[in-house]
Formats: sequence, C-alpha cells, structure tokens
Amino acid sequence: SKYLLPGEQSDLKDSYLEEIRTAIGTPGDSIDGVLSVCHWVNQNFGWENAGGDMIGKKTANELFESKTYYGCHSAALIISSILREFGFPAVMIETASVEWAYDYAEGTAEYFGGHVMSEIYVNNRWILLDNNCYMYQNINI
Repeated sequence: SKYLLPGEQSDLKDSYLEEIRTAIGTPGDSIDGVLSVCHWVNQNFGWENAGGDMIGKKTANELFESKTYYGCHSAALIISSILREFGFPAVMIETASVEWAYDYAEGTAEYFGGHVMSEIYVNNRWILLDNNCYMYQNINI
C-alpha cells in the first residue's frame, strides 16, 4: 500500500485523472491497463531534452499542465504518478550506465550517465516499464 501513496512531487489533481479516464476509460488491473496509460502519455505529452537539468524541478501536476516531459526522469514521474492513482503500486528506479560506473570507479566521471524508468506491480509481480512502454517482465535474478 505504501507504493500507492503519492508524494509531494507526484500527487495529481483529480481533473487530470478525469482527462485520462475520458480518453481511455478506467484502466483495468492488468498489463493492458498499464500499457494504455503509458501509451496515452506518449501520445499526449511532448518531449524537450533538458539534459538532466530539470530533474526534480517539476511536479507531476506541472508536467501534466504543460504536457511536456524533459527526459526519462520526468517521463517516469508522470507515468508512475498516473498509474499509482489508478491503483497500480509504482516506484521510479534509476540505473547507471556501465560506462559511467567504470568512469566513476576510476574517478574520471564528469557527469552522471544512466536512465530512469518505472517499476509497476501488476498481475502479482513487479515489472520494469520503460518510458517508451517496453516491459521487462520475465527477469530471473
């Protein structure tokens, strides 16, 4: 249940959720429901490359208002926020690129290199959901 609670940055206005419901209906509790939300975001939001400068600067409401995301962080924020509101437990995860990890270990990393996506609980398991709506669901670790 803690993965359903919105935070200060991810709490969405009811009117934004109603806009999505009007467009796609209420997503069911399946992977198809997750994908319908993800596809809706990708079809209705524009992208502006901010090179990481916008990380943490915009709330989900501000992103929704402008219908713009500025990179993988804000895309994952809006997707995770919407899915939580529709009953899907969600967290954002950040990964580091292998090249950056080697540079960091050597002390030569000049900037962070990685990616942010969402992890969504659906069908009694967690799946990785990239912002382009690609799912990684059969990972055995």
